[in-house]
Amino acid sequence: MVSQRWSGDTRRLGIASAIAITAIGTCYVAVIASWLFVEATPREPIGDPYLAAMEILTMLSALALIGLLIAIR
Repeated sequence: MVSQRWSGDTRRLGIASAIAITAIGTCYVAVIASWLFVEATPREPIGDPYLAAMEILTMLSALALIGLLIAIR
């Protein structure tokens, strides 16, 4: 197996992507927690403002994950 060094750009992309995934995941948990505290009825489906925020966070996390996979590759 050949050992390859990561370039500075690749390393920065990987670190930035990992931080973005962590931040987006934290925001996702915060949205779910706020929905539980405000609505207080977990038997009903998630409502519109919370669902829209979660969908946006899901799309952002997909972009950050693509950046992380590019950095790893």
